[in-house]
Amino acid sequence: MRPIFLQLGPISITWFLLFGVILTIVGYIILKIITKDNKYKKIIEDYYLLELIIGFIGARITYVLFHLGLYEDRLMDIIRINHYNLNLFGGILLATLTLFIVTKIKKEPFLEILNRLLVPFYFSMAIGIWVFEFEGILAKSSTSETLIYSLLFFIFLIIQSSLFERYKKIGLITLSSSILLYYLLMIIF
Repeated sequence: MRPIFLQLGPISITWFLLFGVILTIVGYIILKIITKDNKYKKIIEDYYLLELIIGFIGARITYVLFHLGLYEDRLMDIIRINHYNLNLFGGILLATLTLFIVTKIKKEPFLEILNRLLVPFYFSMAIGIWVFEFEGILAKSSTSETLIYSLLFFIFLIIQSSLFERYKKIGLITLSSSILLYYLLMIIF
């Protein structure tokens, strides 16, 4: 496959952009469903967009920090962003830290908000990982490896979805566990 999903003259829509837009919308719908009867519904929905933006910024900043040598002589390349030069851990770390700080300042329930935000996150990761298959950039890896990553996030989606009402700290446990397992799998593969 190739990175471009659709080419309309000078406009190119990549698989990553297509998946990103669709999964953002579907994630928001999922969030609305799971917060339907929650007294913090509006607050959680507002944090959804904030977390997407902060996560993206954190993913980029972390990538740049880990690869400073690439930008030594080309500082303008720092703002040339694509999904090949983002860092998942950095995005999650900055988004979670920001959520923690803002909810503490506003005296809002961090864990309750995090628990609900993680459901669309795991859904998006379970589906979104397939963008690399569609773009063909995992040519050195197999479809079965992509399936394993997808299943990893799907399993955490099920755990998070079924336990977030009963266990206050489940979000912190699933988030740290899923990222640890994700990076362990990267080492293995």
